[in-house]
Amino acid sequence: MNRAEMVRQILRWESISAAASSKAKELRAELAAQAVAEFTDQGVAPSWSIPGLGTAVLPVSKATIQVADPGALTKWAKVHHPDQVETIEQVRAVAVEAIVSRLVADETGVVDPETGELVPGLVIRPGGKPGALTLRLDSTAKREAAADAAAEVATLNIR
Repeated sequence: MNRAEMVRQILRWESISAAASSKAKELRAELAAQAVAEFTDQGVAPSWSIPGLGTAVLPVSKATIQVADPGALTKWAKVHHPDQVETIEQVRAVAVEAIVSRLVADETGVVDPETGELVPGLVIRPGGKPGALTLRLDSTAKREAAADAAAEVATLNIR
């Protein structure tokens, strides 16, 4: 199979996958709506045992306490639980960006070019590793693949 045919097949299968995923999401949403309606009507989270398939369960969250204003909580804790309050020292993120932008990497590590000092706490992440292949497909190819996928999906009854 040549590269052009491989790209056509990728388009075809991705389009079929997208159609199938869309249909599954639609059906899942419909089933979830039925479960929520049953929960609303009966006040009990449904758990449906479906012979030969498994179980469908609607989880229902429980009330929990969470932090909405960390500053206010810290201020209160300083008064009532001072031994539980900690101070964290760290370099500001914008300062890290500014500092790193003027540093250089050599065989010994990360160096401050003004002082020649090796800067502790920094490492060099190696480059040159290939990333994920990106396909930038033209709109005609996408439309044709979508049409082909729609025809195939129709034969699979995935409408």
